[in-house]
Amino acid sequence: MASDAIDPARRLQSCYPPTMNTPPPEISISNQVARQFLLGRQGLWPGRRWRGKAGTRTAIETLQSVQMDPVTIVARSHDLALWNRVEGYQPQHLQKVMYDDRNAFDYGGVLSVLPTSELPHWRLHMERRRSDSTFLELITDTGDLPQEVMALVEQHGPLSAKEVTRLLVESGREARSTISGSARGSYRSKSAAGRVVYQLWLTGELMTHHRDGFERVVDLAERVDPQSLLQTLPEADTEHFFALKALRRLGLATLRSWRNTMSYYLNRSVKAPEGADWLAKLVDDELAVVVDVEGHKSSYFLPAEELKRLRRLRKGAIPGGWTCHGPSTSDEVRLLSPLDHIASRERAQAFFGFEQIWEIYKPAPERRYGPYTMPLLFGDELVGRVDPRLDRATSTMHINGIWLEDPDLESDESFMGALSAGLRSFATFHEATSIEVYQTSFKGGADHLNLELA
Repeated sequence: MASDAIDPARRLQSCYPPTMNTPPPEISISNQVARQFLLGRQGLWPGRRWRGKAGTRTAIETLQSVQMDPVTIVARSHDLALWNRVEGYQPQHLQKVMYDDRNAFDYGGVLSVLPTSELPHWRLHMERRRSDSTFLELITDTGDLPQEVMALVEQHGPLSAKEVTRLLVESGREARSTISGSARGSYRSKSAAGRVVYQLWLTGELMTHHRDGFERVVDLAERVDPQSLLQTLPEADTEHFFALKALRRLGLATLRSWRNTMSYYLNRSVKAPEGADWLAKLVDDELAVVVDVEGHKSSYFLPAEELKRLRRLRKGAIPGGWTCHGPSTSDEVRLLSPLDHIASRERAQAFFGFEQIWEIYKPAPERRYGPYTMPLLFGDELVGRVDPRLDRATSTMHINGIWLEDPDLESDESFMGALSAGLRSFATFHEATSIEVYQTSFKGGADHLNLELA
């Protein structure tokens, strides 16, 4: 450990209030090592970490969560995230893991796929939702509608919000009135019944039974996962579980990023002093260590179980277990979902020097690139972006633009080969039979690429 230690007099002034005792950094690493660790922890580097349906389940458990999104300009975000990490991934793998095997479930205001083994802990979050002003106002505004919705689901079995609304209308119950005030929350439905279904899902009375396309079909929680309801966990145990989960989810966490994640998990605000105490205790209990990253003002917290891997990376070695299935990211560029964990704006800027831009909700004239611009991962760097669109009617993958961060890359034959391979792989995953490229930041455009599909 002596070779890893740095001056113990240094303190995490950027992470802790100055009046608090702070643990010294355990190890100092370069930004490249930090980048490789974050990518490797996510199963992206040096290549796809897992395989098939079993690998899909393992990926969800390792990543801690996978964000879901309904947008279908190309494949949905969660399918793109898993395709980039799981060799041979197909969307039906996720469907089977979630809705046939019940090894994962979808949940949350930030809709995510989560391991079912965590569900007893999420019950605390769900119970606290029942005290939220949004839920309380909904109960006030809708009277006995929540009880009616629960009765319909109990009687008819799995139902979508649209089906619940239809049944209520057919029975003469007004179900399409809008709800005023904060009870609207972030849910877009204008139907009172739709909002009730959503809130009952957030509070855990209902769970997703399956999805029809992307439409949620719910059933009573005790019918979807009866075992989790039988487990009553002490609140302190659940908070400790989420403290570690937040750390594992982030990989390298500042006090602020950890607090934000922990606040979401617990559905309550975690202020800086409490967060600092939590992280200091994790360090004292040898469950976390402090890491300095060259060129970064803030120090980071790392799950202690990852320290051995970080040391191997610092020596220039690939950690054990980081098996690469299929082409590496140096052989085949990966097109990352705009919502990929790695592509979050702060993370992409801090570790990759990459400005992540999400323009799907901007008017077309205001966009710099396009509505669904995807970062390009080459090796351990984000080197550019593409704006794709799948024409399902003609099975054509349209690439509206390719923009490279470094113009010199266009003269790098290995990169251009990897970019071609990545675009072909991306198109094949979407069952496209041709690729059309309309704009590039490099001379010669598509003529420099081999885009012939087998």
